[in-house]
Amino acid sequence: NSDNCWLGWFCVDEEFRGQGLGKKLLDFSMLKAKELNKKSLQLYTYQSPEFEAAINMYRKYNFTQYTPSRECRKKDLYFQIFLDDFFGL
Repeated sequence: NSDNCWLGWFCVDEEFRGQGLGKKLLDFSMLKAKELNKKSLQLYTYQSPEFEAAINMYRKYNFTQYTPSRECRKKDLYFQIFLDDFFGL
């Protein structure tokens, strides 16, 4: 719905990982969603060892995992964060 903002796929090239760039991209995305007066930021990822660092980052930000109303594959992961909660409003 119009209160939610979806974060599309983003990644950091292997050569540049471990430098905090993923965190900067996520921070920027959350700020932009807040500027657009969105209530939440949602994202989708896949349960796989290659995505564990990203999944851990989402959990550190207190994104909560949820099950969408539509059918999804067994390894699909959906996360959401309520921006007012994150920004302490």
